[in-house]
Amino acid sequence: MPRFEPLPDRRPALVAGASSGIGAATAVDLAARGFPVALAARRVQMCQEIAGQIRADGGEAIAVHLDVTDPDSVKACVEQTTTELGVIEVLVAGAGDTYFGKIESISTEQFESQVQIHLIGANRVTAA
Repeated sequence: MPRFEPLPDRRPALVAGASSGIGAATAVDLAARGFPVALAARRVQMCQEIAGQIRADGGEAIAVHLDVTDPDSVKACVEQTTTELGVIEVLVAGAGDTYFGKIESISTEQFESQVQIHLIGANRVTAA
């Protein structure tokens, strides 16, 4: 008896933070490997452009608005992705921004913003 169930034929992926950088590159790579991909970010227009490129190359992709600091946005993103692509099999929690500098030079509000985006946001998407 196998230790794990066989992987499904269709493995939809949700990439949070897919509007640029590593998130965009990850979404393109997943699509090239046959994964249906939801590109999710606040900058949904950029996700739409990348999704269009993926579709032009023969892949399956949608663009979805996502603000990981907003629980309603996260819920709506997951619902749209599941409705359009199926149950999410792969999650890339890559949403984020960065304040550059030494920890003592940023305010508590800036630090809290980073925690909200990078840690709590990732948890919200995973839990949704």
